[in-house]
Amino acid sequence: MFQCRNHWGIEINRHVWRGVIDGDGSLGVHVMKDTGRRVPYISLTGSKSVCLQFKLFLEKELGERMPPNVIFYKRSYIFMISDRRAVKAIELLYRNCTIALERKLKRAIEILDEFRDGVYRINLKV
Repeated sequence: MFQCRNHWGIEINRHVWRGVIDGDGSLGVHVMKDTGRRVPYISLTGSKSVCLQFKLFLEKELGERMPPNVIFYKRSYIFMISDRRAVKAIELLYRNCTIALERKLKRAIEILDEFRDGVYRINLKV
């Protein structure tokens, strides 16, 4: 299991965090049932320490506050961000990378293609 230290070292390396997300994270798009609005997200499941360290990494690298909640769920913790912060985090982790889990890289590219310009499309049902 990935363990974080209490000082900055390799845990500020985006490549390490991409590997953590590739292994224990998720990225995707949630469709809001009431509006059809598509909302990108990225999440990490792990120990409280790892989730908090990922949150601190994103705050430091993106220069903005992240949601304060790391949620206890089924004997582990989850940290999740959505919307524009998720797009920025996905871009930070996956842009110009040479090593990534293929299916997560593919999903990252799809999300960035759809949301990078700030246009959030509506999923219309016919």
